[in-house]
Amino acid sequence: MLRELHYSAFDDRPSRLFDGLEHIRLTIHLIGHEGVGSQRYSTRYNKWTSAERPNLFHKLTYAPAHQSLISGSLPKLSSDLEASIGRKLSQDRRRLASFYAATAQHQIYYSRKVGYFLQVLDFQPRVLDGQGTLRAPSEFKELSFGSKVHAKAALCCLNSSLFYWFVTTLSDCRHVNKREVDNFLVDLDRLTAGDPGHQLQELAQILMDDLRQNSEERVMRFAHDTLTVQSIIPKRSKPIIDEIDRVLARHYGFTDEELDFIINYDIKYRMGDELEADENE
Repeated sequence: MLRELHYSAFDDRPSRLFDGLEHIRLTIHLIGHEGVGSQRYSTRYNKWTSAERPNLFHKLTYAPAHQSLISGSLPKLSSDLEASIGRKLSQDRRRLASFYAATAQHQIYYSRKVGYFLQVLDFQPRVLDGQGTLRAPSEFKELSFGSKVHAKAALCCLNSSLFYWFVTTLSDCRHVNKREVDNFLVDLDRLTAGDPGHQLQELAQILMDDLRQNSEERVMRFAHDTLTVQSIIPKRSKPIIDEIDRVLARHYGFTDEELDFIINYDIKYRMGDELEADENE
């Protein structure tokens, strides 16, 4: 017999449940009565400010979380609308990893660091050590594709607010793991056919140009060295990312309400100043 499970998930930024501890993201599990079948209910991945703390637990809402888009993950969902988005993603069936090509000439790069925006680029940000020697950013991982069209479309998908939602609901929320990247549900062949494919090619280039233009050179001092880093600030390019999500919404058949949810997911924190994912090293 299986037991009913209610679980609630909590971030550690901008505020945290236990002060004085770093990297204290956590999930609270409430295990209930035995029953037939697996009954799971989750909250969203909760973020809050210190002023909201007194009412944090009173405002928790649980939603059915029976379907997971990645085997072995407990999804952090908060509504039927999110479940509907997940079902529409699952109808695409193919996963991003099925389009990788080991010897291809078309690469994109993603940072494993999780902030309120993810960093996915078709170039590697500049990192110079104290002697002015160029270094590869340590947190960026490479993906290779067999065609430029597929690489540009994947670049758009992984920069989208939809993928940010996917990572938030299914990952440990500390790293962008290869598991989440590989398992993103998208049929690139279908996505790149016709007008959506042309739109994403254009949007990919516009986004990369904008990210470069809005980047800043920042100096980071450590005990052993000083690094000068090209910092990427994706929130300055949010209007372009929104256009990408509109193209993806048509591909997956999202309703206007579902698209609005994705575009505005965590908007209070993503566009605020509480956190800026500004380290490339």
